[in-house]
Order: sequence, then C-alpha cells, then structure tokens
Amino acid sequence: MAMVVHYLILSLVLAPVSSWRSLSFGDKGHLEDCGSRVEDMDITWEPKNIIRGKDVLLSFIFKSKFDLSIGTLHFSVSVPTHHEPIYSDTIRIDCSDKKYSDYCPITFGELYHRERKIPGNSTIQVPDGLYMVKGVIVNEKQEEVVCLKGQITIVPPQRASVNPTSTTWQNFLKALQSEEIL
Repeated sequence: MAMVVHYLILSLVLAPVSSWRSLSFGDKGHLEDCGSRVEDMDITWEPKNIIRGKDVLLSFIFKSKFDLSIGTLHFSVSVPTHHEPIYSDTIRIDCSDKKYSDYCPITFGELYHRERKIPGNSTIQVPDGLYMVKGVIVNEKQEEVVCLKGQITIVPPQRASVNPTSTTWQNFLKALQSEEIL
C-alpha cells in the first residue's frame, strides 16, 4: 500500500503534463488548500469515485509562493473511524534527481498545470473505502510550498453488464413474472 499511496500523492502534487486532457470520466474529485494559500489552485481527479482497476486522470494547477529545488513531502492517510492516520510517510524531493526531473524545480510565481493518467493497476492494492489524505510539501528553507487535503473514495469495479440471454437472467425473469420472488 505504501508504494500506491506514494504514487498517488506524488502524482497529485508533482505530476508531469500528459496527453490525456481530452479524456473525461464525468464528475471530478477535488483536493483543497489546507493552509498554504497558493494562488490559482485547482486539484482534481476523474472519476470522483476511483474505480479499483480503472485509470484515473489527475489535474494539478497552482501558482507557488516559494521556490522548490530540494524539499520534503509529508503525507498521511486516515479513515473516518480513526483519528490517527493509518499510514504516513515523509519523502525527500531533490529536483536534481532524475526521477523528479519532470516535476521540478518549482519557481515562485510560475503557473503550473500538470496532468497525469494513473493506470488502474496502480490502485489494486488499496482496499475499497473512504480515505482522508493530506500532503504538505516544504522547501529546503521549510517554507510551505503547498498543503493539500481531501477525501478519496475507492470503489469496486462495476459488475459486468446484464446479459438478458443468460440462463441466470432468464430464470430471474421467470421467477419475477411468476411472482415467486415477492
């Protein structure tokens, strides 16, 4: 679960631009600012309820009040039934590291718009449910670059389409017509 949570949080916070802009799933989920007061912030994902095994499109727009070339991501995940996080971690961010080259450095006052498609197989390890997430990135001077919080819901895949010619479906219709079900 740790790798999936890292991947989701990092993708939300530092996602590279991709060609998935035209992809639309409908209703969007939103994260909100939890104290950094960044300008022009809009963090969304589609679909709002993440379907386990299906792709998720993340969109991240903000204008930073601080530079970031080296910093730290602190994040936590909790559930409604517990006050304490069920998972938390701290990740060091170094923009000179090749794995962060698409994400940073972040420059004061520059408008960032990043989108990323997260493949559905990335969420398989996370159980269905409602999660409260919080992520804070600080730079090397401990200035808060961004603070995000919100709720993420992961739901099971939709059941297969009803096949009206299947034996099970036909038996159900017969039982319904004969009122055996009632």
